[in-house]
Amino acid sequence: MVNQFNENNKLIKESNKVPKSEKEMAELIRRNKEIQDDCKKIDDMINAGKVFAVDINERLDALLDPTIYNIKDKYTDKNQAIDECDELFDRANATIDRLDGTCEAQLEKLEGIIVKLDTVNPVNNPSPAGEDNS
Repeated sequence: MVNQFNENNKLIKESNKVPKSEKEMAELIRRNKEIQDDCKKIDDMINAGKVFAVDINERLDALLDPTIYNIKDKYTDKNQAIDECDELFDRANATIDRLDGTCEAQLEKLEGIIVKLDTVNPVNNPSPAGEDNS
């Protein structure tokens, strides 16, 4: 469009140098008027686009204002809950490890008692006949 406008301006300048017929002048004026009309349409579209952009910006701000903060609060709460769960998990694992150690110690004691019982078990160690079995 700009190129066409510039071309028309050149033609108008040339027409001033060389006398043009009335028909040629009318054609140049008509084309110039079309270009001006097209420029006006483009200007109107640009202005409508600017108004629409402002409307979109306001709508986005209205949408984002409550939503973003709510989402941020939810994620903060979620992360806090995850941190609390991690802490509880670590404490539970520590308790399980402590109980495993206690169970192992008790099992070792029990195995010691079973070994002692096996040494005096009459099935495993029968006493010779006629001896005092007390």
